[in-house]
Amino acid sequence: MAIVSQPNIKVNKSDTFESANFRIESSPEAFRILSDGLYSNKVKAVIRELSTNAVDSLVDAGTKDFGYEVHLPTNMEPYFSIRDFGTGLGHQEVVGLYTTYFSSNKTHSNEFTGQLGLGSKSPFAYTDSFTVTSCKDGCKRVYNAHISEAGYPAISLLTEDATDEYNGIEIKFPVKSEDNTEFEEEAVEVYRHFNLIPRFVGKQIEADETEDPVLEGNGWRIETSRYRADSALAIMGNIAYPISKLDSDNSAHTNLIDTGVVIDFNIGDLSITPSRESLSMTKRTIRNLKKRLDEIISEIKDEVQSKFDG
Repeated sequence: MAIVSQPNIKVNKSDTFESANFRIESSPEAFRILSDGLYSNKVKAVIRELSTNAVDSLVDAGTKDFGYEVHLPTNMEPYFSIRDFGTGLGHQEVVGLYTTYFSSNKTHSNEFTGQLGLGSKSPFAYTDSFTVTSCKDGCKRVYNAHISEAGYPAISLLTEDATDEYNGIEIKFPVKSEDNTEFEEEAVEVYRHFNLIPRFVGKQIEADETEDPVLEGNGWRIETSRYRADSALAIMGNIAYPISKLDSDNSAHTNLIDTGVVIDFNIGDLSITPSRESLSMTKRTIRNLKKRLDEIISEIKDEVQSKFDG
């Protein structure tokens, strides 16, 4: 099974020079950048990151049929929560995962979207405190993740009890009433590209509306609403990434992108930025984008020729 691409770096150096590895110093500012400053759209980021983690947990546990639940904030119930029915986490796993940035238990396979070790901390982009409830093998533990007075994120175990609940994780935090509509709108946009739509608890929204494409083929489609859209989209691991203009001398690439084409990619095909808000336009990413565009153009030509032949 393919694993997310890792750079193969070879360095030639002389033994006569002293060298030292770069380090990242632990500081409140560093944590703020990784939790808050990383995302431009904070509400969307929290929904997206926690939802991909929930789906990953279901995949890991083999319980996709169980699904996951999302509660959107309302005036009567002003909180956001997401509960999966996946693997759950033991105490040491919770403490290790939530207190270590870039720590992830999903780096061994491209079956998982989350691999950067940042998404579980994404609620800090919106709030200074959130609860983590983990049910694991008959034990239910409730934690509070918060920003300490010194500015460092921390997590505290609040309760530990026996339970007959299914394994899984629930993340929950309060939402300001003026943000209720934004959570609803961003949820619709995020889940529009998910293969597994959550069950909505409380407030119901239509997040799985589909439309007949103008044109479609093997892993791609041009939708009516996206024709002449701002950008094409690359869908990878349930997440939509805008495809920027490519530095290509092939005008057909540009024309196809201008249609707002939506293209499916396997996890690991493209490099992404740490925020998961955009593609990292590495040589490999550009090469794979151009390859898929060429394939789609070829399909369109074959389809047109077939209609003429008919």
